[in-house]
Amino acid sequence: MRYCLTILLFLAFLNSSLAQPQVTITLITDTGVKRTNLLQFNIAQAGNSVISFNYNNFRKDGRYNNSNLYQHNERLQTGQYMTTIHLSGEKDEQVSDTLLIDSSTARVEIFLYLSATASNDFIKEVKTLIYQKEADHLQFAPIETTSPGNKAAFNITNKSQYTILSYPNPAFFFGKLHEQIGRDRWAAHYPKNIDGRFCDTTAAPHPLQSGAAATAWTPLKEHCRTYRFTRPGKYFFDLLYTLDEPYTNRQEGPTIITRRKIYRKIHEFSVYATAKA
Repeated sequence: MRYCLTILLFLAFLNSSLAQPQVTITLITDTGVKRTNLLQFNIAQAGNSVISFNYNNFRKDGRYNNSNLYQHNERLQTGQYMTTIHLSGEKDEQVSDTLLIDSSTARVEIFLYLSATASNDFIKEVKTLIYQKEADHLQFAPIETTSPGNKAAFNITNKSQYTILSYPNPAFFFGKLHEQIGRDRWAAHYPKNIDGRFCDTTAAPHPLQSGAAATAWTPLKEHCRTYRFTRPGKYFFDLLYTLDEPYTNRQEGPTIITRRKIYRKIHEFSVYATAKA
């Protein structure tokens, strides 16, 4: 059941060593982007395009019912790639970045953020997240018995040699809780997302040193207090984190370009109607 569960819910993330990692490109806009005629996206290897698409459905009034304009999915072999984004309108802009897909890559997500000034549209940010195959960096232990009414919170111990930071909010180890509903359906309890981060966005990063322990938990979506189990069943806790190591964070014209490796830990468990002896 353990491996079936993981494969069922995270097939896109947990690829076998022979599978090609999936690359997802998402185009996101702020209100006010109206001077752009065309966005061209290209990923090339040794000069040959392997992913290429154009998007030209921009609103002339700069109003969008859905800020997520477009998404493209494809699979790539391991190798070194060059990414190029060209924005064409009243003023043209082009940015580029590199992408390395190796044997440790499980999945890649590239987010293209567009914005506008009073006189011009521009590429605000290109964010590339390179998800790694699951690593054995963290050890989980419950703080309270996993029974209805108790908190979805865990003690985590960093058993690796690295310093670990939670993602996307490096101040707290917030994670998503998934609850099995019926035989093949799952309900997800997500922390509240504020400007691309979970819950609190002002606290300083809190690194977890090698050998140290911390608390990881799922906040309620409404007010970020700790979620409490409401019924027995099968669950898993999904935690994203990064290692405290160098990553790309640079400015190219008006565009911020970030690229970093993301790790995940999936902790599976059951909630019992009464405390298990």
